[in-house]
Amino acid sequence: MGDRKNYDVIVIGGGMAGCATAYYLAKGGMDVAVIEKRAVCSGASGRNGGQVIQVEGRDELTRDLVSKKNSIAFHGKKLLGTLNDELGWDVEYRKTGGLDLAYSDEDEKIIKKVIQVQYEAGDMGVEYIGDAEVREICPILDEKVRGGKLRKDDGNANPFKITYGFALAARRLGASIHTYTAAQSILFEKHRAAGVRTDKGDYFAKHGIVNATNAWTKFLFPDFPIVPCKILAFVTEQFPIIPVTPTESVVCDREGDAGYREGQNQPYLFYGGSQVDGNIIIGGPPVYFPDGMDDHFNESITYEDFMRFKTLFGRYWSTLEGVSLLRGWGGALGFTPDALPLLGPTRYENLYMNAGYTNGMCWCPICGKLTAEYILNGGNTSLPVGFMDPERFRNEKFEWPERYNYTVLHNYIAAKHGH
Repeated sequence: MGDRKNYDVIVIGGGMAGCATAYYLAKGGMDVAVIEKRAVCSGASGRNGGQVIQVEGRDELTRDLVSKKNSIAFHGKKLLGTLNDELGWDVEYRKTGGLDLAYSDEDEKIIKKVIQVQYEAGDMGVEYIGDAEVREICPILDEKVRGGKLRKDDGNANPFKITYGFALAARRLGASIHTYTAAQSILFEKHRAAGVRTDKGDYFAKHGIVNATNAWTKFLFPDFPIVPCKILAFVTEQFPIIPVTPTESVVCDREGDAGYREGQNQPYLFYGGSQVDGNIIIGGPPVYFPDGMDDHFNESITYEDFMRFKTLFGRYWSTLEGVSLLRGWGGALGFTPDALPLLGPTRYENLYMNAGYTNGMCWCPICGKLTAEYILNGGNTSLPVGFMDPERFRNEKFEWPERYNYTVLHNYIAAKHGH
């Protein structure tokens, strides 16, 4: 790649959002560099389950939030469907449908309420279906399931294939990708971001620096409120291809389970899905709450974590009881105070944000495209991005929970916004 370190745009972060941004900038004629402290797709992008879910979550959803999510995620799914041709690379995107499963009367009540909110927001793409239809769609579920919310055009994709597809296509267009190069600070000329100091030297950008480090934003830009949240995933042995739609449900450990803690047992998100090669992926939060915010970057897992998800697999997908979990991994998502990303220009000239994703599959590719459009077209984008303004929290202070997981953060955000 040579020793040249002057570019039109520098993108910090080699995950899905960063590589997509670099590709669309390079496609638009920009000379781009990606700076990544580890390998491409080594952070959250390479540590998720691949579920393509247009609107996830339950309690925190409002008509306004549903409308905002749909304004991006709907188009994000459409973009995913074009990537094989765009990138010359199979991203393994399949529209299998997506389910939010109910296992109790309370689940049914909450899910039906969420569906009503989605209808009020104009989102008519979801419906409630009963247990028989759920098992017809996803035959490995057992009789405990009561029903669930179905969106027929949700699905699964391969986050590695998406990220590497963008990275390789960007390189073909002349982009430089500097892996194992850690960004340490931003170089300013007066109030203008001019470059990035790394452990391999200084890199300079004429037209823009894009932060696409998601949860790692706090280390470079602590004034922008993105907090890390550790979540786990596990993959099973291969099966003959079984149609496993992306599913999510809220569950609780039972007495005797690895994750059970008397007096502390709280509901949490349990999710699953499948890959084209026949592996099934399941996941959720770790058994033990991370010990402080920085511990969410600890990517290790424990024996208790394996046992929790082995137990849950056998309980809810009992038709495959006895399945082996081959491996598991942890990764840090990025949460903002309203669970929506930061995208666009910042208080510093030449510095842009593209970070804060809890659901990357529908969002990261298209938000990379929108970020590139903003830079290439003088602030004009093909979709409205104003509600993702990175400066919308500038005059607010947030006291995040001292110890938290995915569910605790969602409940905290819902309470803060009066949902």
